[in-house]
Amino acid sequence: MTKHKVIFDTDPGVDDALALYYLVRHPQIDLLGVTTVFGNAPVAMTTRNARFLMQAWGHDAPVHRGAEGAMTPDMPPEFWPTHIHGDNGLGNHPTPSEPVDEPETAAQFLIDTIRAHPGEVRVLAVGRMTNLARALQMRPTSRGWCATW
Repeated sequence: MTKHKVIFDTDPGVDDALALYYLVRHPQIDLLGVTTVFGNAPVAMTTRNARFLMQAWGHDAPVHRGAEGAMTPDMPPEFWPTHIHGDNGLGNHPTPSEPVDEPETAAQFLIDTIRAHPGEVRVLAVGRMTNLARALQMRPTSRGWCATW
């Protein structure tokens, strides 16, 4: 059985949590990592949510914090959809840890992982495309990197 190599680029709120669960449990998915972005909640919270879910489901794929805001400075301020995803992004389901405050590593993780597996990685982006844009902005030059996008 062939496994599909996947990076899940997400802003885990309630909907993306369910999608992540399917990826973690699917027998034909090799989840290489999770990259987070702002959207359903601030990126510190979406990163915390992704780590919480991965640990709860016993999966050891790395989680990399991504973009905390838009790339263009003229974007209006964010208003998180708390009426849908609750105050913590997961429908107010209890989470054991504080939001993650660490450097952004998602774009570099995308580049490094895709370069390590040319033509094999599928990026499943269900949040804002800012991490992908930043990775492309970094202008990777190795053969095969952009062919998978």
